[in-house]
Amino acid sequence: MPPWTLESLGTCAPGRHALATPRLFLRTATLADALPLVAAGSDPEAQRGLGWPAREVVPAWRRRHALRWRMAMRPFSDGAPAIPLPNLFVALDRERPRLAGALGVSPTGEDVGLAGGWLAPAYREGDLFGELVDAWRELAHRHLGLLEVRSAVALENAEGAEAVRHAGFAAGESEDLTLEDGRTVSVVWYVSSVTSPVQCAAGRGPEWKGTSPWTTGALRPAQASRGGGARH
Repeated sequence: MPPWTLESLGTCAPGRHALATPRLFLRTATLADALPLVAAGSDPEAQRGLGWPAREVVPAWRRRHALRWRMAMRPFSDGAPAIPLPNLFVALDRERPRLAGALGVSPTGEDVGLAGGWLAPAYREGDLFGELVDAWRELAHRHLGLLEVRSAVALENAEGAEAVRHAGFAAGESEDLTLEDGRTVSVVWYVSSVTSPVQCAAGRGPEWKGTSPWTTGALRPAQASRGGGARH
């Protein structure tokens, strides 16, 4: 039996979001998660789509160590709440305490946000990215209470486009997007909107006005639709 059952994963509470999918458990990220969270997207394959500045990319020797960390099921440390990372979420493997990926939802208005995420290298095979995209939409509309959430997908990325369409995003305008590492990619913006959003017990929290780091960019082709993400 997996070590983390639905009963043990917990539910949303002030300062903590929690969401279970068939293979993942998502919760609010904390400062203790920062290194593995960034390490999961720092390899060259993921960076083709994420485009972080060099100072944020974790070197290979440190990535290997960080991605072997045992992740905490709940965002607590020594019985006390850990320091949250605003609007960032970790996706944990429900079969073992390892980081499978991460996502962020950044505010652009009172009821509007931008979503993006990435998978760790060991989790990029198969269709797990689609499950992560489903979680973006669920968190945005049924936890944060947003009316609209947007995500950028590289124009040539058929797999990434299929994943966001399957999750309920509709294609919008296209543009050339400059990533933080200076590269420019052609993207299509995908939009998900609802008329009756819901806020969970955690709500948006006082950090909602702050822009989440690591959540700008564009989904790249097949290799990045499994592991790279969308930074906006």
